[in-house]
Amino acid sequence: LLHFKKNMEGYCQKCPKLLFDTQSCPIEPKNPHNLAEILIIYGMSVASILPYVVSFGILLNMLIRRTTRSSCIFFSLFTQLIMCGALKDFMRIERPTGACSTTFGFPSCHSSNIAALVMWLYLEASYQNTRITEAQETYLKIALFFAPVGLYSRLYLNYHTLLQVIVGVLLGASISTIWFYYVKNCVLPNPGNLLYRFWTKYKFKHTHNIRPAILSLEKEVERNMNQIENMRTSLQDQQVFKRVKKLTSELDRQENVLKRKNNGDH
Repeated sequence: LLHFKKNMEGYCQKCPKLLFDTQSCPIEPKNPHNLAEILIIYGMSVASILPYVVSFGILLNMLIRRTTRSSCIFFSLFTQLIMCGALKDFMRIERPTGACSTTFGFPSCHSSNIAALVMWLYLEASYQNTRITEAQETYLKIALFFAPVGLYSRLYLNYHTLLQVIVGVLLGASISTIWFYYVKNCVLPNPGNLLYRFWTKYKFKHTHNIRPAILSLEKEVERNMNQIENMRTSLQDQQVFKRVKKLTSELDRQENVLKRKNNGDH
């Protein structure tokens, strides 16, 4: 508690409530008259708050448009948030001295959120049925561009150590990867799955373009069918060969009969 109270002294008391609640308070500039420094500081605050803005936008998209894609991304972000918060309470590792926060700092949930979103977009672009669209490519490029800025903002604003940021990235990327492959291999191929039934019950639009595991099975079936067709063709060829051989033998026999008959007449 003494550590938290010490963190709340000075510039932290001037931090707007929205920035304080989202742990995005700007640091105190070394030179208040340096416009470039002030712009960088507030730019980092904006970069720091972006994960919350994006998550809220995905939630609104899920509630309003009711798409399966937005629901999966939101559930991925929500899962990593719960896991990150639980890990913070379990580890109870403090933030850097002077951080404008009354919570623990290991791991960085902002970093976990950023990594989870970027990893989902990357996997989605890698495992879809059709070629990646221009919109998806744009979203992925934007995410890859802002991700390092958002991660660096956590260090710049003195909210986390480098280790806390790295562990947050690993946590978010891992959870997003596990969730993605669960959706790909267990949800999409199985209409009886709990999440699939949730989509059906609340009339979610199926906007996924991910190759589900069932397609792998379809390819296996297709390959087996091709093998069967090849075997059937081969068998037919053998049967034709046998028929030709039989006809040839019959012709030879008849020819021999005719020869013997001709020799008898002479």
